[in-house]
Amino acid sequence: MKQHPSRALDTTVRLIVIASLVFFILAMSVNVALGSPAEAPKKPLAKNIIVMIADGSGYNANIAADLYQYGAVGMQPWEQFPSSSR
Repeated sequence: MKQHPSRALDTTVRLIVIASLVFFILAMSVNVALGSPAEAPKKPLAKNIIVMIADGSGYNANIAADLYQYGAVGMQPWEQFPSSSR
C-alpha cells in the first residue's frame, strides 16, 4: 500500500530532525572529550543529559494532563527540572 506523498514527507522531515539532534549531541560530546586539559572547565560537566521531544503535545495537552493527574497546573515532574538556556 502506497503512502500519501505528504505523509511520506512528514516521516522524512521527522527522521531528518531526529538524525540532526543525534548528530549534534554526538558532535558536542566528541568536542568535550577531545578538549585540551588547559581548557578544562572549573566545575564538572553534566553527568546526564535528557533530551525531551514532545511531538504533537501542545500547551493545552500539558494542562489537561496536570489537571487530570494532580488537580493543579504545573505539577508534572519534568516542569520542576532545573534548566538553563545559556
